[in-house]
Amino acid sequence: QLEEDEDFLDNLNPCTRREALALGDPNMRNVKKGEVIQLERKGYYRCDVPFIRSSKPIMLFAIPDGRQKSTSIGA
Repeated sequence: QLEEDEDFLDNLNPCTRREALALGDPNMRNVKKGEVIQLERKGYYRCDVPFIRSSKPIMLFAIPDGRQKSTSIGA
């Protein structure tokens, strides 16, 4: 909890965005915006941009689980 004189910006993680290209199951083309899916051994992700065409791939956001991971590939 922040004290009155603390700025909340000082407590934010400066590295909150990570991008990685990855191959996925062809069925990921059917994931709709806002849908939550689980990627095996990676975690849960929310679809922000659904698949439209090959030049515009699906975009997923990782849902934090409270554990700190040191994986090399995010979503």
